[in-house]
Amino acid sequence: MNYNVNWDTIAANLIPSFLRKTKFLNLMYSLFSAIQTPAYLKFNSQTIYIEKFLNDTYDATSTRIYITNNNQTRNKIYHIAEAATKTYLYNIAEAGANTYFRHLGERISTYHDYTIYVPSSLMSVSDKITASTNLLNPANKTFNIVSISFTFSNS
Repeated sequence: MNYNVNWDTIAANLIPSFLRKTKFLNLMYSLFSAIQTPAYLKFNSQTIYIEKFLNDTYDATSTRIYITNNNQTRNKIYHIAEAATKTYLYNIAEAGANTYFRHLGERISTYHDYTIYVPSSLMSVSDKITASTNLLNPANKTFNIVSISFTFSNS
């Protein structure tokens, strides 16, 4: 849940009335500016908020940046107490389905949890878009940035 806190009003109201002079108020405003919430902290890690943040920051007029989730499944091993669906492991000699488990360091480079589509005109700031997304991205999620071009027809 996001709250919009007006720190200037709080600073002015916490000061006794006999100290509310311009210089002292400006000092308090500068002290409270250190704890004001940066813009990137007003969003959480959900992709819809990441999309809104990227559009507000880099493409506010056209809002052409969009995110799609990739629906690939990962194989996971669960403890028996978690009551998850059963995953069966087979030997090579058995005719079971091929199930591969990888260490976290062996992540497939082609798999990403979601894809960010950025117009080709904004690819010059793709490093900044990556850095901004890393601020909001949870540690276990991966993303890919893809350049898209828009074509307009006169039909």
